[in-house]
Amino acid sequence: MSSNLFELKEIQKYMDQLKHERKIGHALRKLHCQTPSAAVLVETGVEKVVHDLLGHSEHGLVARLLLGKWKAAASEAAKSRKRPANAMAAPLLLRVKQEPISFDAPPAAKKPKTSAPAAAPLTTSAPVPEETDGRDAKSPG
Repeated sequence: MSSNLFELKEIQKYMDQLKHERKIGHALRKLHCQTPSAAVLVETGVEKVVHDLLGHSEHGLVARLLLGKWKAAASEAAKSRKRPANAMAAPLLLRVKQEPISFDAPPAAKKPKTSAPAAAPLTTSAPVPEETDGRDAKSPG
């Protein structure tokens, strides 16, 4: 836990340096030497500050490389957290409920499946209007 606190303080120190034009290069190089966890990146907001430097004429490329490094590290961490596809198979096999076997009585016969009556087809057309003799029902006539 103390290493996380130390990491936070280091990141915050370099974030403060990113605000001073003549210290941007130094701060970016120091940040590039570190690989902070995703939690630290989110908590400090350093990725937003570095993202704002992408348009910087002198340090924009270093900022882009740094963000790429952090993105790759985050995707690798996400991959390592995922379980393999067959990792769930063994626990599921252990969870199968087994009914006790009785040798005294024959097994109960299964009830046959009954099919439900077929439903009437649904109609989607609008009702057909009744034929009229050309006069409105409201008008006198």
